Amino acid sequence: MGRDNFQGLPAIGTKPIMNGFFRFMEAIQRKEAYPFLYDVNGVAYWPGVAIDYTGKTQFLFKINKGIKEISDNIKINEYIPKEKRPVPFEHMIYFGDGETDIPSMKMVKDYGGHSIAVYGTKEKQKTAKKLIKEDRVNFICNADYRQGKDMHKIVKRILFKIRSDYDFNRLLKIHEEKGEI
Repeated sequence: MGRDNFQGLPAIGTKPIMNGFFRFMEAIQRKEAYPFLYDVNGVAYWPGVAIDYTGKTQFLFKINKGIKEISDNIKINEYIPKEKRPVPFEHMIYFGDGETDIPSMKMVKDYGGHSIAVYGTKEKQKTAKKLIKEDRVNFICNADYRQGKDMHKIVKRILFKIRSDYDFNRLLKIHEEKGEI
């Protein structure tokens, strides 16, 4: 599924994590990740782009429809058939760690994508457990992105699934075309 076929991986506010976690980042054409703001010591203190509940779901549709301009609020409402959208929800992985991520995690999951509720504290873990019980996320995971840890294993499996589904659908299309007269 090379460079031409894996068009995007949305992750809002997690650019440093993505760059450190994914070795294949150069193979992804479109990365919807935004940097953090850093203090004079180079310590991240705030996301570079702040987005509320509604904005996050809107961003996901912009990514899905291939809208590159953050401020483009016209194209978002135009109809684009599902099969013509450049980044299918099924190819998305949404990492969420807060209350404002819940609607987006649920939406990505409901549209066939993959959502991971990430926690780093006991309180966040409690919330994550509730989200998986309520079927609002696919996975819950400690915020440890190192190789060999649960997060790494889960994301690798999701990527294998995305690739397998892509290959399977491509094979189906080839055989459907063989049946056409």
